[in-house]
Amino acid sequence: MAFTAEDYGRSVAAPGLVFPDQPYLSVSRCMADSTTDEGGFPVFAVKGEDVKAYAIKPEAVEHVKRVVEVTPALKSGETGAAGSKTVTVTIGAKTFSATTTSAETIASIIDDLVAAINNASTGSESFVAVDGTTKITLTAKDYGSSYNAIAITAGSTDGNVEFDESTGVKQTAAGVDAKEGGYFLGIAQRVITHDEYPAGTPVSVVTSGMVWVVVGGDVKSGESVGISSAGKFVAYDSNDATQTEIPGAKFMKTAPSGSYAVVVLK
Repeated sequence: MAFTAEDYGRSVAAPGLVFPDQPYLSVSRCMADSTTDEGGFPVFAVKGEDVKAYAIKPEAVEHVKRVVEVTPALKSGETGAAGSKTVTVTIGAKTFSATTTSAETIASIIDDLVAAINNASTGSESFVAVDGTTKITLTAKDYGSSYNAIAITAGSTDGNVEFDESTGVKQTAAGVDAKEGGYFLGIAQRVITHDEYPAGTPVSVVTSGMVWVVVGGDVKSGESVGISSAGKFVAYDSNDATQTEIPGAKFMKTAPSGSYAVVVLK
């Protein structure tokens, strides 16, 4: 975007330019995502990430427990197991087994496996089993991605019991680590050498001071500053849940939508 003379030529405006002769503070970060903006865009960060910056506010991620379903099946036409054989479920380094009989059913095999997996003294340290009559549901004992690396397999020495290659052992939910949502860090400072910011590009982020921006709605001097869901600077509306408030920030210039305004960050 071209530079524009403002206020009868006393200052020059372009997105991300700091206001002349005014003190400001900035920090250097590295873009984790990409934007074609040349500067003046809101920059977000995530707590605990000391070097990353985001042009799009990261959403919070809820933690999730890993869930795996184990579904044994009798071969078509069979009514029971052959007898004196085993059906096994292996969780990590531990194998749990059920001994079959000639009258065995899938439901009774599942009962025995669930009891073995949940045994208070010898059971699994990482997963809890729930009897689903036709399947076993294994749920990680805690949240997080670390449980995804635990191998879970099933097998049978009973020729009448089998596990389908695609559905015999099926993960229905991967473990996910919780992550906080992004918070407003500052405004990208305009640097002449950058007309866009691909991922991995260093960015200077103004955290306090006066900065030129392009507004996404009509604003008045003295109004509080918000960021719309589209990533535009707007007059903050506390009734709009889609907006992100910039605490303490004010517009220092009245401007119509799509034109230049000055934001002061404190």
